[in-house]
Amino acid sequence: MTEVIFNMAGTRLPGVFSAVNRSLSPPINIQVDHQDSMTLRDSGVIQLYVENIQEAVDTHIQIYKVAEDPEVLLPAMVCMDGWIISHAYEPVTLWQKELVQDFVGTFDPPYKVDPLKPLTYGALADDDKITEFKCMTDQALRKSADKITETAEQFRDLFGNYYGGLVEKYKTEDAEIVFVAMGSIVATLKVAIDMLRKKGRKVGLLKIRSFRPFPVNAIKEVLPETNLAIVIDRSFSNSAGGILGTEIKASLYGSNKPFVINYIAGIGGREIYPQTAFDMLKEADEMLEKGKIPSEAIFYNLNMQMMGG
Repeated sequence: MTEVIFNMAGTRLPGVFSAVNRSLSPPINIQVDHQDSMTLRDSGVIQLYVENIQEAVDTHIQIYKVAEDPEVLLPAMVCMDGWIISHAYEPVTLWQKELVQDFVGTFDPPYKVDPLKPLTYGALADDDKITEFKCMTDQALRKSADKITETAEQFRDLFGNYYGGLVEKYKTEDAEIVFVAMGSIVATLKVAIDMLRKKGRKVGLLKIRSFRPFPVNAIKEVLPETNLAIVIDRSFSNSAGGILGTEIKASLYGSNKPFVINYIAGIGGREIYPQTAFDMLKEADEMLEKGKIPSEAIFYNLNMQMMGG
């Protein structure tokens, strides 16, 4: 169904998808990584990644308002980690239907099947028009960034819950080292950061909530103020490295800071613990001391015996 998402974005048809992230085959694995939704990152679909069940509930409500905005009109995905979020139990607030309806509002599609106002869908576009169509989708996705932020703030004012707009900053104000991640990993990293802070380490976290549109400006506000960014990816592009890590580096192009170390971890549901963050930080300290920051992404904790090494 991948091509359908491209069609929805290109024809400006908003729709909301509950995307439960699972590893792609082969080999068969139904646990979490972000490889599946990342294959759609260039389709024009909005992608918001959530940390827990309550954020999943609240983000579904918010994203309708964004996707259906007349200046956006794009499909949107609420990406939640398989098993860890999709099959978990935790207290959650389900809001009153009337409040939700008032917040979301009603939607009258500007482009629809109507015999009195006939339109053509999915028509051929020659080379003299195709670039302009693609550019309009790109502009709509860029416009959705402000809508995501505004909607998150409106939701906070009405319901009280807030998860950041495009990003969430956690103890980054004085941080010398900042972890960057998406999804349920964020909750684990917050625990690790609190523990490290008690030991005197000035560490923080930049949670990427919106992967598309990508929050370049928010990243530029936070990371150049630090010495090191440790980006943890739950996906990768073969021969190119972690997908989030690659985009973080591109966002920081032209800046002298920070150094970026990109780890690929949690693939296929492999557990990530607070100790994982401690180990990564220890390795990063050693790299900085030696002055050797790897340009390539690091597959964390590989079984070298299985790899034949």
